[in-house]
Amino acid sequence: MSPCNKKIVTKAFVILFLVIAAVFVYHFFNPEENSFFPACIFHSLTGYKCPGCGTQRCLHYLLNGEIMQAFKNNALFLCALPFIVYGTVVSVFKNRNAKWQKLYKISFSLPVVITIGVITVMFTVFRNICGF
Repeated sequence: MSPCNKKIVTKAFVILFLVIAAVFVYHFFNPEENSFFPACIFHSLTGYKCPGCGTQRCLHYLLNGEIMQAFKNNALFLCALPFIVYGTVVSVFKNRNAKWQKLYKISFSLPVVITIGVITVMFTVFRNICGF
């Protein structure tokens, strides 16, 4: 195995370990009931919810099969999760061949980034106006 492949395999194992550890923690510990989870600084300072507020609770409920509870805590994260996984996979494999490089360029193009930004701002404004 070449040094480059060893480096990739090592990174993959480290990432896999961290993902498994996070899944374990978020599955068994509810962020609403445990104080060791970090609080949102933006919410603490302003009283408004940022786009990420509720993501930890959403992840906990999602891992425990409570989809509606997860949706109530952060609908944006729940809807974006497939795209987050897709973006991660494309980013990891972008140097493998031309197909992955093309997908990477399309996925992270300026129109896509602007669209994601607009959706995030709209979600943030809506959730603070409506009290979600």
